[in-house]
Amino acid sequence: MINLKMKQLRNPWEINRGRIRGLFYFTSALFLLLVFTLWYLQIFKGEEMRHLSESICIKLATIPPPRGLILDRNGRVIATNLKKYRILLIRKKVERESLQRLAQILKVPTSVLEDRIKKRAMFDVVELARDIPFDVLVRLEEALPYLPPIIIEEVNQRYYPHNSLAAHLIGYVGEISKEELESKKADGYQMGDIVGKTGLERLYEEKLRGEKGGQRIEIDVRGQIRRLLERLEPKSGEELRLTIDLDIQKAAEEALAGRRGAVVAMNPNTGEVLALASSPSFDPNIFASPQGNEKQRLALLKDKRHPFHNRAIGGVFPPGSIFKIITAVAGLEEKEISPYTTINCPGGLQVGRRFFRCWRRHGTVDFLTAVEQSCDTYFYRVGLLVGPEKLAEWARKFGLGEKTGIALPGEAEGFVADEEWKRKTFNEPWYAGDTANMAIGQGFTQLTPLQACRMVSAIANGGYLVRPIIVLGEKEEKIPIGISQSTIELIKEGMRRVVMNQRGTGVAARVAGISVGGKTGSAEDPPRKRTHAWFVCFAPVENPQIAVAVVVEEGGKGGSVAAPIAKKVLEAAFHLQTAKR
Repeated sequence: MINLKMKQLRNPWEINRGRIRGLFYFTSALFLLLVFTLWYLQIFKGEEMRHLSESICIKLATIPPPRGLILDRNGRVIATNLKKYRILLIRKKVERESLQRLAQILKVPTSVLEDRIKKRAMFDVVELARDIPFDVLVRLEEALPYLPPIIIEEVNQRYYPHNSLAAHLIGYVGEISKEELESKKADGYQMGDIVGKTGLERLYEEKLRGEKGGQRIEIDVRGQIRRLLERLEPKSGEELRLTIDLDIQKAAEEALAGRRGAVVAMNPNTGEVLALASSPSFDPNIFASPQGNEKQRLALLKDKRHPFHNRAIGGVFPPGSIFKIITAVAGLEEKEISPYTTINCPGGLQVGRRFFRCWRRHGTVDFLTAVEQSCDTYFYRVGLLVGPEKLAEWARKFGLGEKTGIALPGEAEGFVADEEWKRKTFNEPWYAGDTANMAIGQGFTQLTPLQACRMVSAIANGGYLVRPIIVLGEKEEKIPIGISQSTIELIKEGMRRVVMNQRGTGVAARVAGISVGGKTGSAEDPPRKRTHAWFVCFAPVENPQIAVAVVVEEGGKGGSVAAPIAKKVLEAAFHLQTAKR
């Protein structure tokens, strides 16, 4: 019995050896697994994990820069920026309940916020809303513990203090589209950025945009914001000073009074555009915020008057009797008539089998009287004497049928017809009736209000075709048309009589103390029910400083509808000049 007990006491190792060996193998395996995991994470996946760790810990939230100011020629603000508030969210797996609470406070559908979040990668900073009212800010501050991880930040938003004034010229800004981002991503643009969409805002985007700032934010692995590490302030865009005069622009738009039409005013000697008005207009402020008024935007898009259409540079119209300026130049320069050529007007002219009417019986008229009273019969005869090819040639010398070169998108070329074009287009010969129509601005010829202003500027400045410029400091361009000084002076005198003589068709454009030269026009457009009302002018006749072109779609008579608009523009211009003296 004693020997047995001693034997049992001598062999405890033999009894537990299997268990100890198993524990050794298990511990060794765990150690090897730990070593392998460390090697896998730190060496094999080390670079990837380092980037992931950094992206989780630190994020850069960009700060949009203030866009550069847009000013008129006298330094008055046309486009500026206002301080607004925006909400940024650290992109992560956001709880739907907290997102719904945020959507309720912002008064937007939850789906809108979800769409914005989906556009950005995990842990990116997403702009959820902008232009937050103060009462909403207060509610957000109170509810922060129950909301997703958000930042409330002050930001600059584009603002147009004069609302719709010069909207077609200035344009508007909006959130960058997917298509725009594709072409601009290399320039540092991101989804959510604000860019110029139309007008000068688009054309001078690179100059106006400025440089982004940013802030480095430390966040934990759950996406919670821990602290602000660094802030880099954005740099404002460059200032853009225009040739536009706000007083003249305002007078033009108020005179149009919402009617469909356009007004262009320029310095005939330099080409500086003083006003570029298109009506009806729109308020670009409704596009400045990504969360703008969708109902207003939709209403503008559905408006059958097409308020986005820039009629000043993109609208084409038959010129009517303002084209008689070119017919007069062609007749005098081609030596088909002289200042003393007289024609009898019995109320029209028989051309082939058709009787072309004049707007009244003028009796015997000479050149100056024909211009003053806009006698159609006189210019029918001049056009037939000159011929269609010469009429077209002189029209092109005055810049018709081609773009003026103004630095704005959307300019139309207009159109000047000739015999070859008609033969190719309609497979018909050019008839004498086509020439008679062309001579008084009817038929196929089309021009823009800007081209009309440029045309009358060439008479005002002594025979030079100027390139319209809209930004101060742009290089001026003047091309001589090749008109004798005697022709220029004769046509100036005829146009002076149009306004200053009692029997002139443009007496409604008279301005006290200023001599004005002008030409009325009433252009028939077959698809339209009424004629387009035209008026072009310059002043003072002795030393022209401003040229104006006015068109009112389906307005009726140029002398009674367009001329009074030009008068208000001239009054604004010369009141300003008088004040400066």
